[in-house]
Amino acid sequence: MSQNGSSLYHQQPYTRNIQTRIEAMHQLELDGLSRTAVVFRESQFYPRGGGQPGDRGSFEGYPVLDTLKGSDIPGFPGDPSSTVHVMELNGKLRPGDQGELSLDWKHRWDYMQQHSGQHLISAAFWLIGSYPTISVHQGSDYTTVEFQAGDIPDNDILRATELANRCILARLDIRSRQISEEELANLPLRRSLKVESRIRVLEIGRFSPSENAELPAILKGSEDARLEPGNSDDLLLDVVGCGGVHLRNSAEIRLIHHLKTERIRGRVRLYWKIGDRALEDYRMKEDVCGKTGTMLSRPPEEIPGRVSELQHEISSLKKELGVLKRRQLMSRIDEALFRTPDQEDGSDNLHSAPGISLFLEEGDMNDLRDAVKYLQKLEVQTAVLGAYDHDESADGESKIFWCLMDRRDPSLEFDSIKKDILEPMNARGGGKAPVWQGSMPAATPGDGRLLIQRLTAGFSRHNDA
Repeated sequence: MSQNGSSLYHQQPYTRNIQTRIEAMHQLELDGLSRTAVVFRESQFYPRGGGQPGDRGSFEGYPVLDTLKGSDIPGFPGDPSSTVHVMELNGKLRPGDQGELSLDWKHRWDYMQQHSGQHLISAAFWLIGSYPTISVHQGSDYTTVEFQAGDIPDNDILRATELANRCILARLDIRSRQISEEELANLPLRRSLKVESRIRVLEIGRFSPSENAELPAILKGSEDARLEPGNSDDLLLDVVGCGGVHLRNSAEIRLIHHLKTERIRGRVRLYWKIGDRALEDYRMKEDVCGKTGTMLSRPPEEIPGRVSELQHEISSLKKELGVLKRRQLMSRIDEALFRTPDQEDGSDNLHSAPGISLFLEEGDMNDLRDAVKYLQKLEVQTAVLGAYDHDESADGESKIFWCLMDRRDPSLEFDSIKKDILEPMNARGGGKAPVWQGSMPAATPGDGRLLIQRLTAGFSRHNDA
């Protein structure tokens, strides 16, 4: 069929390159960008639809960024049935130019695997437990299939996944064809189909005994699957309306692997790795597992147990470290107040101490909060505290955390401190009497020491007042 509705991608889905010519060009704005919409006399490119992305590729070396249906482009001035190739040409080509239109075959092959694999998944879940598929998304990393079900037991997911992979081994035929309304009435569709002028269905499973003699035995490997092959030379695993581009047989799907389950809006969404993506995923996980096992000196099956042991050890060490940090912090506060940690009776010294100014070269806001609690317990009246939190990550930001405490009546005027000291140093924060706290970005601990010096001076001016 010639362009303006050409379905060369249906007739010859494995055709990678063709000679064609430009029939029409339109300058459009798509997604806020200026693009050229090109219509060729013939095209093997599939336009986005049915959850399957549009093809990519090139025409005479000029990239085709996406492929759409004319009817899906708002305000498209050409034939709405056209296959539109989205390009960025800047006047470099003209209508009538001839050349080679080439598919990005890796992209096409990947999404043929995703789409055909998704149909196999949907068929398997329908056969296992009559779970209807209601939506599909074929992403660049994984494919999701959403089912109309409040819950799908893990065992059903396992059984359906096993059935789908047995069907891959069975090398089932996959056929996309256009049919009449009369033929439609006699097909065992998995879901109802709106009758249109042109009806395209996808059939999975029709085969001949000479080519697939083991097929019934392979499919019957699932004891609970509701398969009734009947006459083995005319088995149909699935029939459903679909206008996508598909593989020739199930063996080309290669592998189907379930990643995770998500429950959303009263439905179940399952995430999948399909085809070459699944194999790459297994290779990656095998590599990670092998390296992790070497690091832990454990075989793969013992890695989870060893990781659990290490998590427990780390948790215990963190608790011990927290206790030691708090003791060290209290010791520093005691030293600043001229009181030693082993001094039993220091109340007179403490009550006479007007306050404390302290900066921690390593610390965070939690340390400052612990310090305030300890100071309040000791009935210290005022405190200016700071801590430097160094972030060693490439895109991280080191910070200075600050905290002010004033238990006197009346307490300090924080608004003036904020205006005169904090804001000029790009420090932020707030609170209410008797405690205020905040942070500021910092390159070195020196930034924090300077802030604490200025805040301490601000306290002194308030005392003098």
